Amino acid sequence: MPWLVLPFLLAIACNAPTPPASDVVIVTWDTVRADHVGPAAAPERPYAAPSAAPAGASPTPRLDALAREGVAFLEARTPVPITLPAHASLLTGLYPHHHGARDNGQFRVAESAPTLAAHFRDSGYATGAFVSSAVLARGFGLDRGFDVYDDALTVETGNRTVASRRADQTVSAALGWLETLPDDRPAFLWVHLFAPHRPWRAPDAFTDRFDPYRAEIAFADAETGRLLDALSTAGRLDSALVVVTSDHGEGLGEHGEGTHSYFAYDSTLRVPLVFWAGPDAEVAFEPGARVAGPAALVDVAPTLATAAGVGSFPADGRSLADALGGEAPIPLRALPFESVVPALDYATAPIFGVVDVDGEAWIDAPRRERYDLSRDPAQRQNRYRASDTDAADAIFGSIERAWPPAAAPIALDDATRSQLEALGYASDAEAVTLGTSDIDPKDRIALFDFKSLGAETLGLEETLQRIDALRAEHGQVLALERFRTDTLLALGRRREAIETLEEAVRTHPGSTALERRANALQRERDEKRALADTIAAALERDPDHPTARRDLALTLHQLEDWSEARSLYEDWLDRHPEDDASRANLARLLASTGAPETALASLAERRFQPGHAVELDCLAGRLLAETLERAPEALAALRSCEAGGGRLTARGRAVLAEAADTSAPVPAAPAP
Repeated sequence: MPWLVLPFLLAIACNAPTPPASDVVIVTWDTVRADHVGPAAAPERPYAAPSAAPAGASPTPRLDALAREGVAFLEARTPVPITLPAHASLLTGLYPHHHGARDNGQFRVAESAPTLAAHFRDSGYATGAFVSSAVLARGFGLDRGFDVYDDALTVETGNRTVASRRADQTVSAALGWLETLPDDRPAFLWVHLFAPHRPWRAPDAFTDRFDPYRAEIAFADAETGRLLDALSTAGRLDSALVVVTSDHGEGLGEHGEGTHSYFAYDSTLRVPLVFWAGPDAEVAFEPGARVAGPAALVDVAPTLATAAGVGSFPADGRSLADALGGEAPIPLRALPFESVVPALDYATAPIFGVVDVDGEAWIDAPRRERYDLSRDPAQRQNRYRASDTDAADAIFGSIERAWPPAAAPIALDDATRSQLEALGYASDAEAVTLGTSDIDPKDRIALFDFKSLGAETLGLEETLQRIDALRAEHGQVLALERFRTDTLLALGRRREAIETLEEAVRTHPGSTALERRANALQRERDEKRALADTIAAALERDPDHPTARRDLALTLHQLEDWSEARSLYEDWLDRHPEDDASRANLARLLASTGAPETALASLAERRFQPGHAVELDCLAGRLLAETLERAPEALAALRSCEAGGGRLTARGRAVLAEAADTSAPVPAAPAP
């Protein structure tokens, strides 16, 4: 078994007369499997390039050091493999059916759910949270109890918007807040590092040593070390309680799941969790202890409250304080888990399950599953048989589900929805008749994996072809309809995008979100038509107007009046050949109308001249790598794009990464 780090909880005497002035620090790494940390971290997998790290090199030296001096729980699990619900369970001690946040973006933490931050604030602590992803923005309810909730994220624009920030930026923000606190004011600090979540873009210092996934983990570990070093320099670490864990794991291709949030196997449920206490923290525990038994993220809140001496904390989880000091093993219990993403996004049945007291995992789905985790930790052999029906009925009947959920999903604005979809999350719970589907989630894993990961290596046209093939096989699943709309918009085919949405609304009449978006796109189209008429009238009155020809070309382009827009662009560029923005727009138009070679020729008229905009290199690289599938010819343009600070697509980054390995040829985009 690989070395698994999991919850160790620091036990302070429950009858301490006054709570010690100890800082409490929770660091959560996003998307880290338990078997990918520590000296025995899993070696290279087929999904990743070979690692340059020496055999046995650990990507997590700082976590390893904490574990040697603290306590590691070897069998800790998250109750749900997705970011917001898992963090809500960590910070409330409640299972998702009690705290109410069942999925990213569609639900918020119930106002009635107690939060650990509020508990510590009421005990005199300064409370601060610093998060790195849009899925944990304050609007989803985890900000309650924090004096400061820093969710200021870097926005990266593209076909869809991604809101996140790097681990070093988040740590720096947290350290800035700590510097404002009086030395005698204890802090309750939560730092969330998004780094191990896709897309994997760790700094070169880590990618030179580890495969892309473990490089991200190593980056998170290093930044956690920087946070702890700063606490030490400030004189706060010796009395601090520190917890490092993850919200969930990553599929990495196991069970056909490349990412997470869809299935609920141990690949995404098992997480690292380590507790450490400084020498002055007055916490009794056995340094270096590795504790087996059923620990869970819901145990962190009640254990920390006990360990810090701030009173008990009501929770579904239990305090593991006795286990921290080696005084008692963790009592046996069943640990429930769930994943409702398949129901919300892909119109299948939800997944509910339990790891029972005998270490067997039972999964309730239309085709039930049962795994002996002691003999089959990778869950490759489904042992469920018809003779298990009565036992399974009793086990599944004991699971609290609150399904369909009583709380209505929240309405998202288009910007927030785009941010979540760009991270691979996309649900429309208001449009789903929850709890009624008899489709097994296993039958739609291909949809999920393509939506969340598979399209990264394809150009837009190939992506659209694959979407349409999946639609023909599975029907108009909401996640695919939204994905098709986004792809058409990225291709400049707004009319077809509107038609896709309108058709989806007819098929899913309960989806007010789809209807709102279709109406918004149609209103925008009507406004563009009125604007085009106004500009055309101005141009007729004044044929020499300085910008009307350019503006009309752009407006007609957006209205997909291809012929007239092209004529206007070309006329404008004859007069203003240095207008790189208009040249880029003409290239996009030509590519949208099936003339990528002509688009390249237009770009070349300006791209090799001094002072041209980097956008022209980026466009040329995309056309060559994605539309024309001529990756070797794309390299020069892509390198110029990257060097000039331009935006590379996932396919462009893949082409450059492959080319960097001179032993391997640059691949063509895979066929849909």
